[in-house]
Amino acid sequence: MIRDQDKAVKRIACERMVHAYAKLYGFRAVALRYANVVGPRLRHGVIWDLINKLKKNPHELEILGDGKQVRSYIYIDDAVEATLLAWKKATDAYAAYNVAAEDWITVDEVADLVIEAMGLANVKKTYKPVLHGIGWPGDVKKIALRIDKIKQLGFKPPTKLKRSSKTNSKKPNQRNPLGALTRINHRDNRLRRSKAIQGAGLQAGVG
Repeated sequence: MIRDQDKAVKRIACERMVHAYAKLYGFRAVALRYANVVGPRLRHGVIWDLINKLKKNPHELEILGDGKQVRSYIYIDDAVEATLLAWKKATDAYAAYNVAAEDWITVDEVADLVIEAMGLANVKKTYKPVLHGIGWPGDVKKIALRIDKIKQLGFKPPTKLKRSSKTNSKKPNQRNPLGALTRINHRDNRLRRSKAIQGAGLQAGVG
């Protein structure tokens, strides 16, 4: 069993264990199945990978898979809100909920958003598909979470991913699952400038 398949098996096992303990010892438990969680401190995943690839080469972007892989996302603030809501309002002894935005997006569309948010143009995209278009052995072609169940608790999903993409790039602070794109880019630019200033100060002090 490899990578994503291995993780899926472990998650199922964890949910079963929590369910068994809740039933055996008589306490209430909630299991939450999060989509890809994004936010200002993002340090892994496809968005982070694409940003770093474009920093190294702003003219060409390698995409693992055929770009048609479907993914669900959720912004960190909304993930926290859904977590607290599920814990406060779930009444069953055990319940599992998907936590995600209401719609889905392809990896290719994510790449377009990253390119736009970084202010780039005319980027050549190259694809590296494996088997039926996935990115690596064990990757999943479609991860599209339905959130009907947690919406019944009162969860109001964020703005739809595709509809808000252009607005999101102009308003970095808008609460949106992919709102981390511009914030990551801007923060890293500030960090580089800060390090450059500190380096210049150190050199001046030594001299």
